[in-house]
Amino acid sequence: MMDVDYELLAERYKRPKHKKKLKGAFTGEASNSPCGDNIKIYISVGAEGKIRDAAHDGHSCALATVSADMLCDYAIGKRLGDVCNVDFEKMVRMLGFTPSIGRAGCVRVSLDAFHDACRTAMRTGKRRKTK
Repeated sequence: MMDVDYELLAERYKRPKHKKKLKGAFTGEASNSPCGDNIKIYISVGAEGKIRDAAHDGHSCALATVSADMLCDYAIGKRLGDVCNVDFEKMVRMLGFTPSIGRAGCVRVSLDAFHDACRTAMRTGKRRKTK
C-alpha cells in the first residue's frame, strides 16, 4: 500500500509550481473528454540536450493538474531522451496512489501531452531559447 499525502496533492493543485506558458518551447497537447481536461505541456531543451524548463497550461481537473506539475518537476534537469519514456506506472509512483479506472484518464492526459512535446522536440532536433 502506498502512502498518499492528500494535503500535499491538494496544495499542489491550488498552487502548481509549473503552471505557466513558455515562449519558444516545444509543446504537446492532449485532451481527456470524459473529464473535460485539456493540457498543454511546454519543454525547453538546452544545447546539451537537458530539459532547462518545463511547464503546463490549460483547463484540467485536480488530478490532471497535479500530474502535469509532477511531470514538469521530474523532467527539469534531465536529458530529453531519458525522460520521454516515462509511463503510467512511473506516474503512479510519483503520485503515491493508483487512480481508479474512471480517473486514470486524468493522469494519462498529462502523460500524452508530455509525450507529444517530447516527440516534437526529438523530431525537430533543434534547441529553442525560452524567455
